[in-house]
Formats: sequence, structure tokens, C-alpha cells
Amino acid sequence: MADLLPWLTLPAAFLLDALVGDPPSLPHPIRWMGRAIEHSEPFWRRTVTNERTAGLLFAASLILGCWLVALLVTGLAWKVYPLFGFVVETVLLFYCLSAKSLRQAALEIDRLLAAGEVDRARARVRMIVGRDVDRYGADDIARATVETVAENTVDGVLSPLLWVWLGYAMILAWKLVSLHGNLDRVQRALLLPRKDE
Repeated sequence: MADLLPWLTLPAAFLLDALVGDPPSLPHPIRWMGRAIEHSEPFWRRTVTNERTAGLLFAASLILGCWLVALLVTGLAWKVYPLFGFVVETVLLFYCLSAKSLRQAALEIDRLLAAGEVDRARARVRMIVGRDVDRYGADDIARATVETVAENTVDGVLSPLLWVWLGYAMILAWKLVSLHGNLDRVQRALLLPRKDE
């Protein structure tokens, strides 16, 4: 039975996502990654004067740190007890999936648009897209919803399926890079001067 457990983590994580979705009350590694980014960028900017070097160290420390922590946690969990390893890897993958929450968000916006509640639909779409939607009409809101669902299906469903074959630690390292805003922050740190200069 223990030999089958590694093969069951992927279907178990998808089942968990289908049942639970993404409740905001759960502690979430993705939120922790966001906090790590917020705290580490100023540290590297203060510590290293060369912008490109600071950006490289900022990105490398976050990505490698995330990968290493996930690798150690999952490796230790499997060594302690196979069932514990199964649970830890299943939960880590579950946190990287977003199929149910994407579906719920899209259906809610569709329902609001069908009811003619464009202002409420605009408020909902603002929560899932990274653009200014203040002047969006019903057609623009529908288009933005479809675009973000397509994009986030890649980020929240297909890419974890690809990265899982390279190891569960790689999924979390990839997720850190792929987070909206977080990637922009890494790119800014690598390529652009400080705003105060």
C-alpha cells in the first residue's frame, strides 16, 4: 500500500480542491510567499547596492529557499511515515490548485451579468483580474473573466500537473515565481532602478 501512496497524491489533491476549494480561513503557503516577497525585497535593496545583483539575490533566495523548505518538509514527512508524506504532499499540491475557486468566480460573474447587475459583476471581476476595470461594460467584464479563467487555468491546474513530475518542491518554487504581482516584483528588482532614484 505504501508504494501506491506517491501515485495517489495527485488525484487526492484534485479531489480535495473539488471538495474544499480555496477557503480564506485556511492558512495558505501562497500568502506566506507573498509576505516573504514583501519583506525580502527591501532587505536586498538595503543590503546590496547594485540593483541587478540585489534583484538576482532577491529572486534566487526566494525561489531556492522555497524549493529547499518544501523539499525538506516533504522528504522528512515521507521518512517519518509514508501516510504522513502522502498527506503533506497532497495538501501542498492542493494549495497550488485553483480549479474550484476559478469556476465559482466565473459562474458568480456570469450570474451577475445575466441579472443585469453590472456594477456588482465589475466589483467581482476586479478581485480576479490585474487591470483597471472601472470603465468596463458587461461585454468587457465577460471578456476579462474568460481571459483570466483561461490564464489561471494554466497557472492553477495545468502547470502543477507539469511540475509535479519534477517533484512537489518544484511546484511550490514555480508557484512563487508565477504568482501575479510576485513575478512583476521579481522582474522589477532585476531590471528597473529604484523608484526613489
